[in-house]
Amino acid sequence: MRYLPGQIAISREADAPLMRMVHSAGHLTFEQLYAAIHPVTAKRLWDSLRWRVSRLVDHKMLDRTQVAGLKGIVLSLGDCGELYLQSHADFLVERGSRIRGARKRHQIWHDVDLFGIRLALRDAGVIGGWESEPEVRAANDFTMNHYAKDYDAVVTFLADGKRGRVAIEYERTPKWSKEYARIVGDLDRDRKVDAFLYLVPNIEMHVFLRHALRATRRPMFVAFAREFAFHPRTAELIDVRTQQVVNLGACLTSAPE
Repeated sequence: MRYLPGQIAISREADAPLMRMVHSAGHLTFEQLYAAIHPVTAKRLWDSLRWRVSRLVDHKMLDRTQVAGLKGIVLSLGDCGELYLQSHADFLVERGSRIRGARKRHQIWHDVDLFGIRLALRDAGVIGGWESEPEVRAANDFTMNHYAKDYDAVVTFLADGKRGRVAIEYERTPKWSKEYARIVGDLDRDRKVDAFLYLVPNIEMHVFLRHALRATRRPMFVAFAREFAFHPRTAELIDVRTQQVVNLGACLTSAPE
């Protein structure tokens, strides 16, 4: 079938998975997209993906942004990509809020960091399933089977012969202390997950959250993002209820099926 100039033929086998991956991440770098799709480095695969991404950008299926401090280009879902996935995805597809300025830069860094954590955990072999923030948000907005909040991710972890569903929040900057008190109240009522894990980039956030979340009645932990991402089985997790050091296995509740 021939297409008129300016049209694009979307491949369900090659193009659609790229757009779904980008939408799941919110924002990710080209290098992260390559790592998510290809387990090995090969120039021909790199060139092929670059051609495919450029083609999708040219037709507004993807957006491409240069962000100071981040290596390479940053990709997000474009207007036409949103419309395409609305007809071809398993859940409701909406682009992230169109924020601007410093808040948008913060969101981009947050998304790229979180996707890097996701890749590292995948490579460590501890992920049995990953429900991204857009999927969580769609379930909360349009079904009766709600989570307590729009988590950054809900992850099924496998470690130490056990399995558990853990709500992940990547906290780069602090909220007001009163807001954490409200959040703790909401999370205490959430029975869809077994535990909650806050990942932080620095010691100040680590100390702050150990205090801000201490009133919880549910299993809730704080850990350094980089340590947990690359050494998930042995990383130190702080139980905010007891201030004791545990590992990932302590967050999980049952044996794998």
